[in-house]
Amino acid sequence: MCESSRLTYALLQMPKESLPCEVAENMLKASSEERGTVAALAALSKELDEVDADAGQTYALSPRRQKTSMTLETCRLLAKALCFRSPLTPVHCRSDRPVVPHSIPLDRKATFFDYVVIKGKRFYASRTVGYNSSSLVHAVIPDSHGHGEGSRNGYGEVLEIFQLDQDIHFVGQSMWFACMRWFKPWHGESSVCWEDFASLSVHLWELEEYQGSDTQIPTIIDLDCIHGHLARTTVSIRRRSGEGLGYYQLG
Repeated sequence: MCESSRLTYALLQMPKESLPCEVAENMLKASSEERGTVAALAALSKELDEVDADAGQTYALSPRRQKTSMTLETCRLLAKALCFRSPLTPVHCRSDRPVVPHSIPLDRKATFFDYVVIKGKRFYASRTVGYNSSSLVHAVIPDSHGHGEGSRNGYGEVLEIFQLDQDIHFVGQSMWFACMRWFKPWHGESSVCWEDFASLSVHLWELEEYQGSDTQIPTIIDLDCIHGHLARTTVSIRRRSGEGLGYYQLG
């Protein structure tokens, strides 16, 4: 809600007859239908309570957690990510055949959390809590050597937040990850007017479509890669065809 409000305010500062200003006015008109209802007041109260509770916290995981088995898909994605980071310490899912003899079988057991607080902001795992309103994020993924020069930006949804206790690197500590799905950028035809949104860090994406597991951006990332929330609404970029597109801004 806070992220959407900032987005709407920024768009309203554009020239009165411009498309960005028109979009903001339509967003306010649509949201006014809910304003004042018990559901809206309850949602606002809950969000304000969470903001107050998280203020000043640099890093924290939700008290609510569950130790259970990873899905085979998550386990394979984790194995792929760990092998890419540490090629000298190969791992594999226990149900899969190891690629090399000295590969370490991964334990499917992991601890799953509802959310993580990073620098005072709370990010939920949508697959765990059942909704994604606070799971849309901007992430910055460093290169394979941990340097910032080759960092890549990712925009997507946090599906799971989990802790792996298996000490595969023999360093005596757990590891924490987020399982992501990344938005699919819009590469089709669009009106020139959308270029006006570039200065507001607005991006266009395919509506409810995501990149496959073969994307160059890793699906399993460290929690500290998450940098902020995204606000979202749906727009039409071509009046004649009426195609609906996801519309996001950094929070």
